[in-house]
Amino acid sequence: MLDINSLVRDKKKVLSTVEVINGEMVTKTGCKIYIPVRYTDKKLSSVGKEVKTAAIFAMVIDDKFYSVCNVCSALVLTPTFTTITKFGDDEYYEFVFEPGATIVPTLESEKNSGLVYRIYDDLIARAHIPWYLNHQDTGKILLYAAKHGGIWLAANNVPVELLISIIARNSKDVTKHFRHTVTTFDDILNHPPVYVPIGSVILGAKNTVSALMGSRIEDGMIASLVSPSTETSIVETILRL
Repeated sequence: MLDINSLVRDKKKVLSTVEVINGEMVTKTGCKIYIPVRYTDKKLSSVGKEVKTAAIFAMVIDDKFYSVCNVCSALVLTPTFTTITKFGDDEYYEFVFEPGATIVPTLESEKNSGLVYRIYDDLIARAHIPWYLNHQDTGKILLYAAKHGGIWLAANNVPVELLISIIARNSKDVTKHFRHTVTTFDDILNHPPVYVPIGSVILGAKNTVSALMGSRIEDGMIASLVSPSTETSIVETILRL
């Protein structure tokens, strides 16, 4: 089984093993591509005789080096064979390409605004971040939505980066935002965050009123009891009036 903790991220090395021939991307040495099995349930990929997937995946060579494709569009893959493996508790498709095999038969990607929404919903809103995306990658998931997804989201990437800053938490204390605990750039790589869903009442609500006014009353009550408010918010004061 592939040990993802021993992999070295090296974009230049990975790209040196592929070439484009007549519009097709071909591997010279052989490679493997990984996507979460969950992608198929969320309509981010379809795996059958033909593989079509959101272009957010890891490419691994020699079981030592990897690089990341992080584009909110769909690509067709033509693996030599496919298996399923597990990293931690999550299952991943392992698409294996033998030397000389075509990885992508056409580099023309499909623009699909519906796919962009599904990527946002699964990876950002529900915080299902694959192992190969680091904290910087997560902030760029929708960066090229207009170019590759055919949908204009905002004048810049700040709104998405704001959402990522909300769901990124300290790995040792998920009640603390990662942005409040990271002190150096090395911390981002050496002590990566964990991610919580945007809609998490237990970890998202900041006061009792916010917790109890959500759609999940049971979670709200638990959050209120476990982490009671120490200050009265302005909204809470107005509601009590």
